[in-house]
Amino acid sequence: MGTDDWTWLRGEVRAAAAAFAEQVRSAPDPAAPVPNLDWNVTELAAHLASLAELYRRQHELGPDFEPPDDWAAFSVAARSHLVGATVDDLAELLLDETETILAPAEPDERRWLYGCATTVANIAAALLVECILHGWDLARITGNRRQLTRRQALAGIEQQMSILSVFVDPAKAAPLAGTYGLRFRGGLDFTYHVDERGRLAVERGRPTTADARMNADPAAFIAVGLGRMSPILAGLTGRVVAYGRKPWRLARLGDVAVDGV
Repeated sequence: MGTDDWTWLRGEVRAAAAAFAEQVRSAPDPAAPVPNLDWNVTELAAHLASLAELYRRQHELGPDFEPPDDWAAFSVAARSHLVGATVDDLAELLLDETETILAPAEPDERRWLYGCATTVANIAAALLVECILHGWDLARITGNRRQLTRRQALAGIEQQMSILSVFVDPAKAAPLAGTYGLRFRGGLDFTYHVDERGRLAVERGRPTTADARMNADPAAFIAVGLGRMSPILAGLTGRVVAYGRKPWRLARLGDVAVDGV
């Protein structure tokens, strides 16, 4: 990532974190459940505020990370040290921790996350997407929903692709063994390789041949993948289009995640 892109990304992350912090502070009831989530407002704020510490611990583990048996319990444990904190405390912690994530001068410096090699810039993009999408969740209570732009989404997709294999259930993916091409509007191409044992490998670039291909608006792809948009709506509006010999397989690949994520 170049200097100008890193400057842009840092600005976007800061703005998204500040907007989320303001939403949390403006929520009428910190104990109110957040629509479509299993968390209340305070728990959601704790999740965002705990991410920087999670990223630090993951980097320390490096490639030795072992996926948990229960991802939902893993998420609860990751924020357990913040139990009892107020929403104001959590909002301030999020802003402070955002600066620690953005502090490195080299965006391509290696970082480890869930046992996968990624970069400083990708970690920053992960926080950006978390703040915006969880801002959508909170907007059902507070209003002020922010847009996920194409450029922001492309940065988030770079991050998602670097760790995607960890979240694939091999038993679900094995029947879909094959090669798939994904083109994202705005300039990114990736290839999925699913082997007979259900293991996923992701590569940059377009495959020469593929069982199916997808052309997607990056923001819609993220929203569908993280449960904030109906895949039917995305297809009907042309924001995510599958084609090729076996296009139905791409729809099924969207449902091979491990339980609890």
